[in-house]
Amino acid sequence: MAASSASGASPSFGDMLGVSNIIDDIRASDRVVDFELGAGERRKALIQRLKEQKAKEGVVVKDDVIESAVEQYEERRFTFTPMKSGANRLAATAYVRRGRYLRNTAIAAAVLVVGTVAYNVGYDQFVIKPREAAIAREAAAKEAAARELETALTVRLPAELKAAVSSATVAADRVSDVQAKADIDSRNTEALAAITARNVAGAETAIRQIGTIETSMRWKEQRVQQVAAKLAIQPSQLQAAYTSAKALAVAVSDNQAVTDIESRNTEGLGAIAAKNVEGAQQAIAAIGVIESHLRQVQAQKQLTGEAANFVADADASLSRYVNSGNPLDDGARTTLTRRLSLITEAAEDGDGQQMRQAMTSYKNLVTYVQNEAKIRIVNRRGVRSGVERDGTRWYLVVEALVGGKPVPVEVGNKEDGIAETVPYWGIRVSKRQYTKVLDDYSDDKIIDDDRAGTKPKGSLDVNWTLDAIDNQTITHW
Repeated sequence: MAASSASGASPSFGDMLGVSNIIDDIRASDRVVDFELGAGERRKALIQRLKEQKAKEGVVVKDDVIESAVEQYEERRFTFTPMKSGANRLAATAYVRRGRYLRNTAIAAAVLVVGTVAYNVGYDQFVIKPREAAIAREAAAKEAAARELETALTVRLPAELKAAVSSATVAADRVSDVQAKADIDSRNTEALAAITARNVAGAETAIRQIGTIETSMRWKEQRVQQVAAKLAIQPSQLQAAYTSAKALAVAVSDNQAVTDIESRNTEGLGAIAAKNVEGAQQAIAAIGVIESHLRQVQAQKQLTGEAANFVADADASLSRYVNSGNPLDDGARTTLTRRLSLITEAAEDGDGQQMRQAMTSYKNLVTYVQNEAKIRIVNRRGVRSGVERDGTRWYLVVEALVGGKPVPVEVGNKEDGIAETVPYWGIRVSKRQYTKVLDDYSDDKIIDDDRAGTKPKGSLDVNWTLDAIDNQTITHW
C-alpha cells in the first residue's frame, strides 16, 4: 500500500475502509489531544496514539494509511457539514434553541396562569356573585311580597273596606237612595269574598266601586242642596220680576204685556210648587225679556216726547224771532227745518246719542243764523291759512265770528259731498287772491288784511270780499 501511494495509484477499497475507521478514531482521540497539545505536536501525538490504539486492538495499519487518514481529517476538520433531516437533527436543533423555547414556554405558561386566574376571578365577580345577588333579591322580593299580601289581606283591605262601606252608606242615607245602599251591600259582599279567596285585585276593585257610589251620592246631595237653595230664593226672584215688569207695562199702557206677565208669573209659581227649578228659571227669564222690551218702548217714548218738545220749542222760538221783525231768508228756514227733522228721526230710531247731537247742532245753527257774522282768514299758530291743490286750485282757510267769538259752522265739502260742522273751512279763490294773501303773510308772518266777507242776519249766505270761486268749500286738507 506504501508503494501504491508513492506511485500515485488509487487506494484500494480496504485502504479506504481503514481510513474511515481511523478517522472515526481520530475524532474520538482528537477531543482529548486538543486540550493537551499545539497543532504540530498534536499531529504527531495523534498518529502515535492511533498506532498504539490499533496495536492494542491487534490491527496492523500501515503508516501511509494513518498519514492519509490524518490528512483527510485535517481537511474536514474546519468544514461544516449540515446534518441530515431526522430525529437527531431535530433533537440537536431543540437543544441549541433550548433557551428561546424555555423563555417562550415560560411566557405562555405565565399567560395561561394569569388568564386562568383572571377568568376565575372575573367569572366569580361578574357572573357568580351577581347571580347570587339576583337570587337573593328575588328571594327577598318574594318574601316581601308575601308579607305585603298577608298584611293586605288581614289588615289593609279589611280596614279600607270598612271605611268605604261606612262613608258610602252615610252618603246614601243623606239622599235617601235605597238602590245605592243595596249596591253598597253587594260590593261589600264581593270584597269580603275576594279577601277570603286571597284575591287582592278583586277586593280593591270592589272597594273602588263603593267609592264611586259614594262620590255619586255626594254629587247628588250637592245637587239637592243647590236645588233647595234655588227653590228658596226663586219665589222672591219671581215676585220681584213680576212686580217690576207689570209696573212698567202699566206705565207704558201696554195691556198685552200685562197679560203676558201675568201668564209667566202663574207658570213660575207652578214650577216652584213642583220643585221644578228649571221651569221657574224659565218663567223668571221670560218676564225679564218682556220687561227689557218694555224699557225699550219706554225709552223710545221718552226720546220721542223729548224730541217733540224740542221741535215745538224751536218752532215757537223761531216764530217769535220772525214776528219780532227779524229777517229769515228761505235758505236759512229750509236748513233749520231739515235740522229739526233729523232730531225727530233719531228719536224714532231710539238713538238718543244721535238725537242730542242733532239738538246741539241745531242750537249752534240758530245762533249763527240769527246773528250777523264776520268771516275772516285764519291767522294763528297751528292752523294753515291757505291750501293748494295740485297747482290748479287754491283755497284760503276762513272762520266765522259772532260777537267777536269763533262759532262752528256747517259746511259742505266740495270734494266728497259730505256736510260737517267745523270751526274753520277752506274757500276756493283765484291764484291772484291766494298770492296776494301769501305775500301779505310773508312780510311779518301776520295777515294784515284778514277780511274775507260777512254773513247777514237771518241768512246763511256769505257776502265774500275775496275773489271767491262759486262758493266751493273744503273741510279737510
